[in-house]
Amino acid sequence: MASPATYDLAGLPALPATTDTGVVFFAGSTQNGPHAYTGVALWTLLAGAGIGDILDSYLLATGSDGYQVLFSLAELDPALGGRSDLVAYQVDGASLGSNGFSRTVLPGDLRGGRYVSNLALLKVVDEPPVLATIGLLFAAMLATRRRRSS
Repeated sequence: MASPATYDLAGLPALPATTDTGVVFFAGSTQNGPHAYTGVALWTLLAGAGIGDILDSYLLATGSDGYQVLFSLAELDPALGGRSDLVAYQVDGASLGSNGFSRTVLPGDLRGGRYVSNLALLKVVDEPPVLATIGLLFAAMLATRRRRSS
């Protein structure tokens, strides 16, 4: 990011707030919601940091437990049809409780797999970490194969 920033529970509410109502997702077969989440639009945080090329970059969201979710910046961009994804700091007018001071909320993600609780880090990356790892593994396999055939 061009302008890294750090936010805490006092800093997030100072930014323009958005509330998404009727948010429902399932944890296994148990329905969670409907709830009203209040927070900052994810795109607002990204735009404030001065992101670069949205078609070739990704956002890596990491929770304090190490859980990670990868988003393409293009899917988050409202100009390209991105939904109102949030970094939420309240649910139904109260703190998030055991979910930390903030979490990602994606209305319409019915399984909640991309909800990152106890949000610790949002980082814009040029290539997905998994693809980089696969690329390194592939390169190592090719190098090993060439050494064996020599």
